[in-house]
Amino acid sequence: DKDKDKDKDKDVMVAVAFEAWFWPAYPRKEAKKDARKAWLKLNPIPAVQDRIRASIEAKKLTDQWCKNGGEFIPLPATFIRGERWEDEGVVNHMDKSAPLSMKAYLDAKENQ
Repeated sequence: DKDKDKDKDKDVMVAVAFEAWFWPAYPRKEAKKDARKAWLKLNPIPAVQDRIRASIEAKKLTDQWCKNGGEFIPLPATFIRGERWEDEGVVNHMDKSAPLSMKAYLDAKENQ
Protein backbone atom coordinates (compact mmCIF):
# COMPACT_ATOMS: atom_id res chain seq x y z
CA ASP A 1 0.00 0.00 0.00
CA LYS A 2 2.90 2.38 0.67
CA ASP A 3 4.14 1.82 -2.89
CA LYS A 4 0.69 2.66 -4.26
CA ASP A 5 0.63 5.84 -2.19
CA LYS A 6 4.07 6.82 -3.50
CA ASP A 7 2.95 6.19 -7.09
CA LYS A 8 -0.19 8.23 -6.52
CA ASP A 9 1.84 11.09 -5.02
CA LYS A 10 4.19 11.01 -8.02
CA ASP A 11 1.26 11.09 -10.44
CA VAL A 12 -0.16 14.12 -8.64
CA MET A 13 3.22 15.88 -8.74
CA VAL A 14 3.55 15.20 -12.48
CA ALA A 15 0.06 16.61 -13.08
CA VAL A 16 0.88 19.66 -10.96
CA ALA A 17 4.13 20.21 -12.89
CA PHE A 18 2.19 20.30 -16.17
CA GLU A 19 -0.09 23.07 -14.89
CA ALA A 20 2.49 24.88 -12.78
CA TRP A 21 5.29 25.29 -15.29
CA PHE A 22 5.04 23.28 -18.53
CA TRP A 23 1.88 24.84 -19.89
CA PRO A 24 2.79 28.41 -18.82
CA ALA A 25 6.33 28.03 -20.23
CA TYR A 26 5.41 26.46 -23.56
CA PRO A 27 4.86 29.22 -26.12
CA ARG A 28 2.20 27.53 -28.27
CA LYS A 29 -1.11 27.39 -26.40
CA GLU A 30 -3.10 24.88 -28.45
CA ALA A 31 -4.56 21.43 -27.75
CA LYS A 32 -4.01 21.58 -23.99
CA LYS A 33 -6.03 18.42 -23.31
CA ASP A 34 -3.89 16.42 -25.76
CA ALA A 35 -0.71 17.91 -24.27
CA ARG A 36 -1.79 17.02 -20.73
CA LYS A 37 -2.56 13.45 -21.84
CA ALA A 38 0.90 13.12 -23.47
CA TRP A 39 2.55 14.62 -20.36
CA LEU A 40 0.80 12.21 -18.00
CA LYS A 41 1.67 9.26 -20.23
CA LEU A 42 5.33 10.37 -20.32
CA ASN A 43 5.22 10.75 -16.52
CA PRO A 44 8.61 12.50 -16.41
CA ILE A 45 10.76 12.28 -13.32
CA PRO A 46 12.02 15.62 -11.92
CA ALA A 47 15.40 15.35 -13.68
CA VAL A 48 13.66 14.93 -17.04
CA GLN A 49 11.33 17.81 -16.21
CA ASP A 50 14.41 19.97 -15.63
CA ARG A 51 15.78 19.00 -19.05
CA ILE A 52 12.43 19.75 -20.68
CA ARG A 53 12.25 23.15 -18.99
CA ALA A 54 15.81 24.03 -20.06
CA SER A 55 15.10 22.86 -23.60
CA ILE A 56 11.97 25.00 -23.90
CA GLU A 57 13.87 28.07 -22.73
CA ALA A 58 16.74 27.37 -25.17
CA LYS A 59 14.39 26.66 -28.07
CA LYS A 60 12.56 29.95 -27.50
CA LEU A 61 15.75 31.58 -28.85
CA THR A 62 16.00 29.47 -32.00
CA ASP A 63 15.29 30.55 -35.55
CA GLN A 64 12.66 27.83 -35.89
CA TRP A 65 10.70 28.97 -32.86
CA CYS A 66 11.12 32.70 -33.55
CA LYS A 67 10.44 32.69 -37.30
CA ASN A 68 7.12 34.19 -38.42
CA GLY A 69 5.91 34.73 -34.87
CA GLY A 70 6.51 31.13 -33.82
CA GLU A 71 4.81 29.56 -36.82
CA PHE A 72 7.07 26.50 -36.61
CA ILE A 73 6.77 25.75 -32.89
CA PRO A 74 5.42 22.20 -32.62
CA LEU A 75 2.17 21.57 -30.82
CA PRO A 76 2.91 20.86 -27.16
CA ALA A 77 1.77 17.22 -27.39
CA THR A 78 4.02 16.73 -30.43
CA PHE A 79 6.94 18.20 -28.47
CA ILE A 80 6.23 15.83 -25.57
CA ARG A 81 5.55 12.65 -27.57
CA GLY A 82 8.56 13.24 -29.81
CA GLU A 83 10.81 13.95 -26.82
CA ARG A 84 11.94 17.05 -28.69
CA TRP A 85 14.00 18.24 -25.71
CA GLU A 86 16.48 15.57 -26.81
CA ASP A 87 17.04 17.32 -30.17
CA GLU A 88 20.56 18.56 -30.75
CA GLY A 89 21.93 21.62 -32.49
CA VAL A 90 19.79 24.35 -30.95
CA VAL A 91 20.90 27.56 -32.69
CA ASN A 92 20.37 30.85 -30.94
CA HIS A 93 18.76 33.27 -33.40
CA MET A 94 20.63 36.16 -31.79
CA ASP A 95 24.06 34.56 -32.36
CA LYS A 96 24.28 32.26 -35.35
CA SER A 97 27.99 31.60 -34.87
CA ALA A 98 27.52 28.22 -33.20
CA PRO A 99 24.83 25.81 -32.13
CA LEU A 100 23.92 26.02 -28.49
CA SER A 101 24.11 22.53 -27.02
CA MET A 102 21.86 21.72 -24.10
CA LYS A 103 24.93 21.33 -21.87
CA ALA A 104 26.20 24.77 -22.89
CA TYR A 105 22.79 26.25 -22.25
CA LEU A 106 22.54 24.67 -18.79
CA ASP A 107 26.08 25.79 -17.95
CA ALA A 108 25.26 29.34 -18.99
CA LYS A 109 22.07 29.32 -16.90
CA GLU A 110 24.04 28.16 -13.83
CA ASN A 111 26.56 30.97 -14.25
CA GLN A 112 23.94 33.73 -14.35
